[in-house]
Amino acid sequence: MVIWIIYLGMEIYSDNRVIYNDFKDVIDEVLKSIINNGSGIELNTSGYRYGLNAIHPNEDILKRYKELGGFIVTVGSDSHRVEDICKDFDVAYDMLKYLDFKYVSLFKERETYFVNIEKVKSNNIA
Repeated sequence: MVIWIIYLGMEIYSDNRVIYNDFKDVIDEVLKSIINNGSGIELNTSGYRYGLNAIHPNEDILKRYKELGGFIVTVGSDSHRVEDICKDFDVAYDMLKYLDFKYVSLFKERETYFVNIEKVKSNNIA
């Protein structure tokens, strides 16, 4: 999402947050396009490691994605080191549950699999 906002020439705040209400028209169009194309979004936890103290996209954007009918969500950590693989996924899963998402999307050989968040959490499936 941040990449789209930068591409569109929108201002990013000094702490790298995108405030949904400040860009809602643009963000809604991007989210609708993602949904209409049958694509999904990645909830990325790397912001915690990079000093941003946040998951991206943030809760407001993720909530809006769900309101618009989005349901394909993957979780990523931008892990470039072994110790960062699946880092803070528990926080991401908790946010998804809080927003009433039921499934996480996993991909294998270009096939999408929907796995219940509770199952993912209890089995440490990444």
